[in-house]
Amino acid sequence: HDELEQRVQRRTVDLAAAVGVLRAEIEERERAEARLAHATAELRAILEAFPDLHFRLGAEGDIREYYAGSTADLHAAPEDLLGRKASEVLPAEVATQIHQAIGRTLDSGAMTQIECELPIRGVEEHYEVRIVPFGTNETMAVVRNVSERYEAEAALRESEERFESAFKYAPIGMALVGLEGRPFQVNRALCDMLGYSEAELLERSVGEVTHPDDLPEAYTQLQRLLAGQCATYRLEKRYFHKDGRLVWGRLSASLVRDAAGNPRYVIIQVGDITAQRAADACLRESEQRFTGAFLSAPSGMALVSLDGHPIQVNPALCEMLGYTEQEMLTLPVAEVMHPEDLDAALADRERLVSGEVPSYQSERRYFHKSGRVVWTQMSVSLVRHRDGHPLYLVSHLSDITARKKAEEALRQSEERFALAVAGSKDGLWDWNILGRELFFSPRAKRILGYEANEFEGRLDEWDERLHAQDRDRVHAETLAHLNGATPHLEMELRVRHKDGTYRWILVRGLCIRDAAGIACRMAGSITDIT
Repeated sequence: HDELEQRVQRRTVDLAAAVGVLRAEIEERERAEARLAHATAELRAILEAFPDLHFRLGAEGDIREYYAGSTADLHAAPEDLLGRKASEVLPAEVATQIHQAIGRTLDSGAMTQIECELPIRGVEEHYEVRIVPFGTNETMAVVRNVSERYEAEAALRESEERFESAFKYAPIGMALVGLEGRPFQVNRALCDMLGYSEAELLERSVGEVTHPDDLPEAYTQLQRLLAGQCATYRLEKRYFHKDGRLVWGRLSASLVRDAAGNPRYVIIQVGDITAQRAADACLRESEQRFTGAFLSAPSGMALVSLDGHPIQVNPALCEMLGYTEQEMLTLPVAEVMHPEDLDAALADRERLVSGEVPSYQSERRYFHKSGRVVWTQMSVSLVRHRDGHPLYLVSHLSDITARKKAEEALRQSEERFALAVAGSKDGLWDWNILGRELFFSPRAKRILGYEANEFEGRLDEWDERLHAQDRDRVHAETLAHLNGATPHLEMELRVRHKDGTYRWILVRGLCIRDAAGIACRMAGSITDIT
């Protein structure tokens, strides 16, 4: 009995020890399970905090677990995913990619990366899938939505294509130039502008094709650009064409920096302005010629606004009207023009401005500062803008006061002469020697028996009417006077009357000579002395 009791006691002690060990193991397992649950919860929290989707996959592509920050990012509902194969919930093409990637990962023990597209809420989204070994015969698929990156890359490609197209087909020269001053890309327009092939131009630095006088300014501007003192710069400079001639270019340069802000290269755009520079030079020369001609012209000139105010006057006009330049510029044209000529002047100006006539000429009277009248011969034209609208008038004025006085004196003299002729019995004749034209006054024709419209007065007709016995003598005496042998012509001769009889007439005449002394005209009178 005692032995049995001792055995029971020993068994009880052993059992108590075993229970203690078991309890300790249970407690340790519980603590391990708690730590595992905590770690799993932490892992899930960490994975779900990432924007990526995480799937634990079996070797056959069956989905055993997933971690997703939002179920909205899943291709299918959660209850449709767990326990199902990728081929059952994904499009066939994508499922095939997944199965192949799982196989490569399990075979190699290394990560496999693929990209695919999936429709999410009716929109095709781009995904990057990385499959890594996970546990025994399992993999973990990390799925990231890269649609924004795709869009950014597509936008970048489109931007680069636009730039490349704009660069290549730009109508002006373009080049990408390294910081050392050598181009690494040039377009066709720049090659054509300088006469080089693309390969030839890429072998030359910018300085080699730039006129040496323009290099300092170009270098200064480039240093300002590199130092960040300006975002871009523009200048006009000269380049050497391959054939040696100079080409003027209008350059615009900007700097391209990397993400860290460091300079990478310079974008240069160059427009060929050689023709424009030549035109500008011609324009300046033309303006200088105009200014010189305007100021030194012997006749009056004025640039006049459309409302009749002088813009510019030359010295000759000031002298013509007796005003200083400052006084002329303050006087509207209407204040110095004779009032009787104003309406006609305004009407001519309106015709000019409306485009009815390109210019006009007229005679106008102006008042001298002293009050006397100055007669002018005016020629007025209109200057228009390139778009056609009128800008101002250009007036040329010649002083014809002396001529007008001479004309008036001549008119009065002719009136007196006409009265004298009308009261005499003599007829008048006028011979244009160069044109072989012979004029007879009505009185002269009546002496020969003709009315004013009957006798044309041709030279051969007059010669034919001379008496045969007088003809040679008339020719000789006329020629002697034309040659200067006699101071005037005076002779008696017979000429046939309209009635067929011959009448005796007295012919007097005087020749007029040109600057060279050659007789060009002869005029005189005939008197019936029968």
